[in-house]
Amino acid sequence: SLFCGDVETVFTTDPNGIETVATGANKQIVGETYFDLSGRKLSKAGKGVAIKNVKFADGTTKSVKVVDNK
Repeated sequence: SLFCGDVETVFTTDPNGIETVATGANKQIVGETYFDLSGRKLSKAGKGVAIKNVKFADGTTKSVKVVDNK
């Protein structure tokens, strides 16, 4: 897996667990993949730290560190 683009830290502190990713532009998201810190693919982010790789319709990607401390 390749991680491209800038990296942004997102802390989920909303009691509903809702998070957003600021893309810097109105880009359409076509896929999201989660990885643990060892690089293993996850079905979804769980408690702790994960890397979310977001793929956009224009082919660009963005990696975001997700921290869930619930």
